Amino acid sequence: MPRRSSKRRLIPPASKRPAPRALCPPAPPASLEAARQRLRPPLNYDEAKIDRLVAMERERTPHATEIELLNAAYDRWVHDNR
Repeated sequence: MPRRSSKRRLIPPASKRPAPRALCPPAPPASLEAARQRLRPPLNYDEAKIDRLVAMERERTPHATEIELLNAAYDRWVHDNR
């Protein structure tokens, strides 16, 4: 029967453990410019497309703020392009 190694695995102290990964996606941007910037790369920096997506979201939720509309437009784009 083979002998077990005398070396034991030691759990590193809490200060040296890596931080746990976030289980949820990052929060949407809080500023208007950051929310608009988040839409630019997927839409190839086409401002007209961004405006059309925001207009479509405005028809669905007319009382939403501009930042809510931009975040909803981004979420819809991600969902539609999976």
